[in-house]
Amino acid sequence: MEKDLNSQILKALKASSSGLQMEELAEKLGLTRHTVAKYLEILRAEGKIHYHKVGRTKLWKDISTTTNIRMLGMDDLDDILKIEEKIEKEQKFKSPDRMEFLKETAVYHLQHGDPLMNLGAEIDGKLYCYSNYRTGSDSPESAQKVMDKAPEDTGLTLDKIHYTVGTGYGRVNVSFAKRAITEIACHARGANFMYGPSVKTILDMGGQDCKAIHCDERGKVTNFLMNDKCAAGTGRGMEVFADLLSVPIEEMGHLSFKVEEEPEPVSSTCVVFAKSEAVGLLRKGWPKEKVLAAYSAAMAHRVVELLERIKVEKEFAVTGGIAKNEGVVKRIEAELKIKALEPAYDTQIAGALGGALFAKALVEKERGLR
Repeated sequence: MEKDLNSQILKALKASSSGLQMEELAEKLGLTRHTVAKYLEILRAEGKIHYHKVGRTKLWKDISTTTNIRMLGMDDLDDILKIEEKIEKEQKFKSPDRMEFLKETAVYHLQHGDPLMNLGAEIDGKLYCYSNYRTGSDSPESAQKVMDKAPEDTGLTLDKIHYTVGTGYGRVNVSFAKRAITEIACHARGANFMYGPSVKTILDMGGQDCKAIHCDERGKVTNFLMNDKCAAGTGRGMEVFADLLSVPIEEMGHLSFKVEEEPEPVSSTCVVFAKSEAVGLLRKGWPKEKVLAAYSAAMAHRVVELLERIKVEKEFAVTGGIAKNEGVVKRIEAELKIKALEPAYDTQIAGALGGALFAKALVEKERGLR
């Protein structure tokens, strides 16, 4: 059913040279607007379609005939080795020199738009360097600062980078990016690299939103859902409570377990309501730890409701800044009765790492190496 709908939408878009509105697609295919909107986002996450705005209208177009992005995985090992052999043969490099050559052709990716900007570089199938940077009011300036910070002490500079991908809400503000790719596709690909091909369900808990993503063994998005646009269930909501309670954000998870028993959760619908409720509890004499436990439980429950709508398939992984908060993650695990995979990388760079892998595939395609 899902593949049929994807094919129908792609076929309709290919037949239109000027693009189609979502409403036109729904009418042509006899589907609801909600269904069409869902599959448009899935296809956009896979890099098969895109849209441009005409006034307030989105015109959707097919790009699959001009762009062919293939995800990389362990089964690409033979192809990767052939690429390396070709480079060595053409450049006549020995191993140390070859690595320098690969450094010059490093693939960089920016995740821009959440409260933290992330930049990751992937070289020769391994994470080379990365950086997290607090986004300021000037998005292009923040992008440049994180670009300068990530490769410190490596000798790598922007003029030596051949391909850059921007992702996240601010991807269009990365002036030196050659391509912008949705964060949903990048998080799935990055999680696949970080946790391995067994991961099937990804919970990305970022600064501005929360996403539940299904992917296949190659990191290709098969389905996803996002929370309502509200700070509840996001990193921003946790920051609000950190400020309210004057608690360092990195200590919140640990402190939330310093209670004799789990309190009832505060409001999980709105962070403003939750904050107001928390202020009332503090006035009643609740200690900070108990308030933290109540908010962490509320956040976990809100996220579990999102996950249950998409259904959790093992293996399950959590990415984003909130993945570092054990108070939320352990409560999610308890509600789901599923243990999340242990991260081997900084969970905040999943999108950046995924973008780096997309960029590697794109630059190799440009050079005729794939």
